[in-house]
Amino acid sequence: MLRGDDREKEWYLFSPRKRISSGGTRADRTTPYGHWKATSGDRPIKHNGEVVGYRNTLVYIKRKSPASTAKKTDWIMHEYRLKDLPKLVDTAENNNRLSDEIVLCRITTTIKNIDETAVEQLDTQKIIGTNLFQQ
Repeated sequence: MLRGDDREKEWYLFSPRKRISSGGTRADRTTPYGHWKATSGDRPIKHNGEVVGYRNTLVYIKRKSPASTAKKTDWIMHEYRLKDLPKLVDTAENNNRLSDEIVLCRITTTIKNIDETAVEQLDTQKIIGTNLFQQ
């Protein structure tokens, strides 16, 4: 994970995009303390009029336990993926759930007046997980 400009409170990371089921196409975006919910569909990214990739916007939904009430947070993720990528190899080790994509994630907060102390105290492992999405 790479931390961006401290004034902007942003983080960047690459992550394999994992599927919910081995034959499915829907992405699994769960973390130990919640999940990322898509708020938009894939929006094309164009270069010289040609689609080269896609962007998706997600919001983090916090849940302390499966029985607890889900709560929308101030964390936003922009997920970027290229149109044509080399294929990843599925293995029994990851339950054949890896998709063919690696995505670039930009995670930010919508909190305007967050100070350095608050950022340092945030446990990013709770919202990002150890590898963004559980493996």
